[in-house]
Amino acid sequence: SDGDGVCDELEILGCTDPEALNYNPLATDDDGSCEYEGGENYLGFGELDDDSFEIYVSNSQPIGGFQFDVAGVDVIDASGGLAEDAGFTLSIGGQTILGFSLTLNPIAPGEGVLLNVDYSGYGDVCLANVILSTLDGNSMEVTVGDCISAGEEPALGCTDSDACNYDPDAT
Repeated sequence: SDGDGVCDELEILGCTDPEALNYNPLATDDDGSCEYEGGENYLGFGELDDDSFEIYVSNSQPIGGFQFDVAGVDVIDASGGLAEDAGFTLSIGGQTILGFSLTLNPIAPGEGVLLNVDYSGYGDVCLANVILSTLDGNSMEVTVGDCISAGEEPALGCTDSDACNYDPDAT
């Protein structure tokens, strides 16, 4: 028994999402076979701060996992957003951010902040090698947003206030 009130021998496997193209109103257990219109999927930057930025997503299909590289700055951490709301596990390795669901709970179609990224450094920041996938691992077509300029270049100079060449604008 899986706790849904239907005896296992009477279960009907199929797509239980009414938004799917192949919705089966008789299905009692979702078997992961739901199919959706391709539509537009987008991944890009949202709000930018001195040490963090948002990754924004707009998706027409449920997202079962994602992976992308953040080129141009050092990624310190990633958290929050729709990924956290859906219970995704996040992993960061170098510039690569990976998110997936261990509970088969996808990020529903819609739009919003996928996650927040803490970073250090400055310069042009771009998303590269972007992969969005469905719960069953199929790759989704995705449009990637433009690069952004993040952080400020440090002002070089002497920061010792007792020195004769002290520069109050130096960082």
